[in-house]
Amino acid sequence: MRQTFTQFIMAEVPESIQNKANLAADQLIPHKSKSLYNLEYSKFVKWLANNGTGIINEVVLLTYFQELSEVFQPTSLWTKFSMIKKTLLLNKNVNIGNYAKLTQFLKNVSKGHVPKKSSVLTREDILKFLRQAPNHEYLLVKVALIFGIYGGCRRQELCDMLISDVEDRGEVIVVTIPQTKTDKQRIFSIINETEMEAIQTVKKYLALRPQHCNLKRLFLGYRKGHCIAQPVGKNTFGKIPSTIASYYVIQVIACVEILLRYSRMPVLA
Repeated sequence: MRQTFTQFIMAEVPESIQNKANLAADQLIPHKSKSLYNLEYSKFVKWLANNGTGIINEVVLLTYFQELSEVFQPTSLWTKFSMIKKTLLLNKNVNIGNYAKLTQFLKNVSKGHVPKKSSVLTREDILKFLRQAPNHEYLLVKVALIFGIYGGCRRQELCDMLISDVEDRGEVIVVTIPQTKTDKQRIFSIINETEMEAIQTVKKYLALRPQHCNLKRLFLGYRKGHCIAQPVGKNTFGKIPSTIASYYVIQVIACVEILLRYSRMPVLA
C-alpha cells in the first residue's frame, strides 16, 4: 500500500519527539473542560455512525450544524463549533475553521438573535442585602458574597478554600488562594470598613465553626444560626445570586401584602 506524504513524514519522526508532540497537542483542550469537549466529540461521532458515514468534510459538518440549529440557540452552536473544531483537529487532524460555508452559516443563523440577559444586582442591592438580611438565615451567603467582592473568587475557588487559607490579623483578614484557574497563587485582604461590616460578618461566621470539626474546608453548611460539619458544594455558591434575588422577592411580596391589608381596612370598617 502506498504511503501518503504525511505518513512518510510521521514515520521519519523519532518516537521521543512524537511523544512530546502528543503531549503538546493534548494541551489544545483545556484540562478542566476536557470531559465536555470529549462528550461533544462523541455526540458528533455517534451522529456520523447513525447516518452511515465516516467522512468528515464541509458538506457533512454543514448538515450536522443545520440539524443542531433546529434545537439550539446560536450561542450554543458557536460553543459546539469551538469544541468540535478542537477535538477534530486533535483526533482527525481536520481543521473545520477553514470551512468558509460553515462559518458563514453560523453567522447567518446568529443574525437578529438577541441573547437573553439576566437581571443584574446593583451595588446598592448588595449593600442593602449585607446590612438588612438576617444573619440567622443568610450569614453563609453574606460571607461568600464578601469573599467574592474582595477577592473576585470563582465558585470553585470558594468551594476549595481551606480554613488554613484564611489569616485573621485583627483589623485585616488575609486570604490566600493557592490554586486558581490560571494556576497562579492569589492573595487578597478583607479590610475593616463600616459600609459592609465585612470583618465583623466574617468573624461571626468563623466563630460558629464546630469545635471538634476535622474538616479542613473553610465553608461549612449553615442552618438556622448554626454551622454544621458538612462542606458547602460548588452548586450552592452558584445559587448565591438567585438566593439574594429571592430575598428581595420575599421583601416585595411582604410589602405588597401589608399595603393590601391596610388598603382594605377602610372598606371593611
